[in-house]
Amino acid sequence: MGCLPLPAPENNGDDAIVIALKQAYDGYGLCAGRYVELLNYLQDSDDGRH
Repeated sequence: MGCLPLPAPENNGDDAIVIALKQAYDGYGLCAGRYVELLNYLQDSDDGRH
């Protein structure tokens, strides 16, 4: 399981940079959520729940 690479702006315009930044934040949220789910699963497995 890995996180997606950061998006590159399509050009140097302000709109393109803002869109790339939004995509980076969205990707970070998705990636962080995956790791939280993995940690929760591993902790549950250590307790013998899985």
